Amino acid sequence: MRRWRVQAWSLLVAEGERRFAGNEGYEDVPDSYYLYDSGVANHLNVNKGDLVVLRTNAGSLGVAKIEDIEVEENHLKKRLRCPFCKKMRFNERKFAEPKYMCRREGCQGYVEGFNQAAESMESVTRFRAIYQGTWRPLTGALTAAELDAVALTKSKQNAIRKLDVEGVERLLRGVKVPLPPTPPAGAAPTKPIAAGVTTSLVKVRTGQQEFRKALLERYGLVCLITGPAPEQALQAAHLRAFAEHRRHLPEEGALLRADIHQLFDKGMIAVDPGSLTVAIDPRLRDYGTYAALAGKSLEVPREQVPCLEALSDHYTEATSRWVQIDVSWRSIEVEGLTGHR
Repeated sequence: MRRWRVQAWSLLVAEGERRFAGNEGYEDVPDSYYLYDSGVANHLNVNKGDLVVLRTNAGSLGVAKIEDIEVEENHLKKRLRCPFCKKMRFNERKFAEPKYMCRREGCQGYVEGFNQAAESMESVTRFRAIYQGTWRPLTGALTAAELDAVALTKSKQNAIRKLDVEGVERLLRGVKVPLPPTPPAGAAPTKPIAAGVTTSLVKVRTGQQEFRKALLERYGLVCLITGPAPEQALQAAHLRAFAEHRRHLPEEGALLRADIHQLFDKGMIAVDPGSLTVAIDPRLRDYGTYAALAGKSLEVPREQVPCLEALSDHYTEATSRWVQIDVSWRSIEVEGLTGHR
């Protein structure tokens, strides 16, 4: 019996050309499943167990291995076509008229454009690739250029694009992301749970998402202090107080595990700029997990260490308070002993 070799694919989520090239898009849930149909190139080549990287035109969203592929025959789908040549190859223009321009040279729609696409309902076979149980977020840790470099075809517009398996594995190692697990043979797939969205009024830092993306591209999924960590545990930290400087500078930022970020911001963990090792507040000595960090080398190469000036300023401010705290503790201890005599 011939064993199927695992393949790797880049799956473009519902935005940009995928949304407007002849259809109204796909209702993907990127961390759970991916929808595509018989009109998409490579739709018959994707298999259960294949490695997939979910991406936008800007970069990666996450990586997974397909647990199952559901097939729906005779699914009715609205198709949008150029009214002149009846092809689906046209672009939408957001800030110019006419609204659409055909991409087929020689077509009247290529020269003049059009404002109303020809609509029709057509029967297609729809596929849903399910991978919720093997999903690992990347959140931009792999750039579009890096994914293009390991693609086996030049067709960047393809929603499903074949990638070199070893190339993808190499990229994942570079950002310290473990390879997604292979679904056990015969195991039932993890069924996506129906969900919705709600609106919440919160105050957010403008540019924080882009700042985090820049740090993920710079360091991969690695906490500066503790090492490789899942994307969900990593936060984008400013080495200088954002409330004061209000600037997003990647060279003055680091990815920190959520608990380490809290302690760093409160001045209980710092980086000695001279030795590039971790220093901890005396109050953390009673906690084995954090006590073990004292004197530890940073988890990024020396040439990638964040701004030394910013680290030094943070270290100086933090350690100046530690001395005062340590002295006050000793004073309290002496007074307590004196009171018991």
